[in-house]
Amino acid sequence: MRGVFITIIAFSGLLLSCAKQPETVVEPKPLPFSFDENLLRIDSLMQQRPDSALVLLLDKACLVPTGCDDLSRNGKACLAAADVNDDYRSLLLSEALYKTDNAQLNRFRCETFQETSLQEAVRCFDSLAAQYPGNDDIAVLSARTHYMNGVGFYENDSVVEACREYLKTLEIMENRFDESELVGYKAKFMGLTYNRLAELFSIHCMMESAIYCGEQALKYCKIEPTSKNGIANIIYHLGKQYDKIGKTEEARNYYMLAMDKISDKNTIIYRDILSNKALLDYKQDFGVEESINDLKAISYLACNDMERLTRFLTIGYIYYNEHIFDSAIVYLNPVYEHANNTESQILAANYLLKIYDSNGDQSLSNKYSNFITKKQNTIGEDQFIVSTLSDLYRDYQYKKMKSDTTKKRKAIISMIIVTLSLILVIFVIIIYIVKYKADKKMRAERQIYLKNKASMSGRLKRSNKDIRLLKSQIKEQKRNDIHKYNVEIKTFAEEPICILIMDRVTKGQFKSHVDYKIYKEYALNMAHIKELRDATNRHYEQFTTNLSKQYPELNKNDIDYCCLFLLGLTEADIAALMQRSYNTVCYRSRKLKGIFGGKEPLFVVLPNLTNKLGSNTLT
Repeated sequence: MRGVFITIIAFSGLLLSCAKQPETVVEPKPLPFSFDENLLRIDSLMQQRPDSALVLLLDKACLVPTGCDDLSRNGKACLAAADVNDDYRSLLLSEALYKTDNAQLNRFRCETFQETSLQEAVRCFDSLAAQYPGNDDIAVLSARTHYMNGVGFYENDSVVEACREYLKTLEIMENRFDESELVGYKAKFMGLTYNRLAELFSIHCMMESAIYCGEQALKYCKIEPTSKNGIANIIYHLGKQYDKIGKTEEARNYYMLAMDKISDKNTIIYRDILSNKALLDYKQDFGVEESINDLKAISYLACNDMERLTRFLTIGYIYYNEHIFDSAIVYLNPVYEHANNTESQILAANYLLKIYDSNGDQSLSNKYSNFITKKQNTIGEDQFIVSTLSDLYRDYQYKKMKSDTTKKRKAIISMIIVTLSLILVIFVIIIYIVKYKADKKMRAERQIYLKNKASMSGRLKRSNKDIRLLKSQIKEQKRNDIHKYNVEIKTFAEEPICILIMDRVTKGQFKSHVDYKIYKEYALNMAHIKELRDATNRHYEQFTTNLSKQYPELNKNDIDYCCLFLLGLTEADIAALMQRSYNTVCYRSRKLKGIFGGKEPLFVVLPNLTNKLGSNTLT
């Protein structure tokens, strides 16, 4: 027994030693140079005051023009302290220009400085990262140069190259750092990179990719905010992506959350959220007039003409969709004439083309048709760009999945080996101890067992009898509760939710000519509406389901209004309770009458309709 024990312990030790073998850990080698102290201070200053950092960098930006006059370093290792600091300065200058909204190129007397020196910085820090793979600072600098190189490409309309650089940035960071290490500045940097990709994919209608990158940006922004309204801005753009793919409920939730998160209400971001929410309200049939009034109010707050034209495009679309063409032209024509966004101009021209087509004005129709044809000549090129971006993104996702799978597999294998080894050691120790004291302990336990067996048997029988009695009492209590409920609530009007609603109607004495917002304290919430639906279905067997099947053109909101009309409420009552304008409720009432084919009030039509649907009341 002792020999077996020693053998198993030795084997377990071997397994543990294998499990503890670390992955190839690269010890950071000391760098053969040091970064300039002034540049390090400027880098620290940049995180809080990029404008001040830019002023300091401009003093010496072209004094050591390695990228302007000497191209001998191209393709060579970057190790000299002067060379590295030149490249470090180039990176900082690019970041300072970006953070102060200045263009990346053609800003200095040495016109090629930015482009050439930043390219050299990319090669330099990539080379250093390969030579010093254990150095975290070099890895971050390498990622930063790729990110800024992507910014330069994007400003130059080189979308594919920009996407490639952003994805390379993520690849460097994710391969070098574990998720737990991506905090502080690293988390902020990851959030900014994913946000740039989300914007890029959104512009090219790659919604799934945009949503993924947006969610990743939000994750890192929650760890370290990218700006004062960074979280609200990302949430808003996620809502826009869901809005574009028709997931209106998700979009509404994101819009509402963004409005709640934003700290400064007097910003274009907040007005963008309000504008998109108003358009979503219109799409969900919350009232044409309300949506247009909201959008007009937002347009009055626009900080410049371009923002105002953006609001005009939305208003013009609603008027166009409602066939109010005169008003649509008033708002769409300024967008077509003055917008600096080609996409907005094409949308406005498309609506105007259809309006003048329907009016028979061939001259203006041809004008907008020619404009659209001219602007859309680049569709083939756009499709090529989208295809290339999709390939780049799929390649990145494949590499990331492969890397994550490898890490997980190694972690699982290591955990299994350690767990099995510990279990084996513990098992052997327990067996050894048990065997050592087996005879003495077994005799004592057997005596105790035989002695207690008889008494345990009696107690067990009594316990089983008590349990059966308790179960019987519980069942009886449930039957009594159900009977009591059925006896107490005999009619639909006696349901608690119906009593609550009628009590509010009685107290409120709602008027049709009064602004519904005055009655906000009487409003019903979603829980009230659900409870009303449940009560209706109990008393008019599956009323909502049968009504939906009989009249498929009814939406969820229509069904809720039917439940309220079934209770005998008027349009004025419903306007106050649902917090909708009286005109909106009347519009929906007329819509329902048209569907049901009756002219009598709905609180008369709907009770009769329950019999027509074959519903059996419980009253």
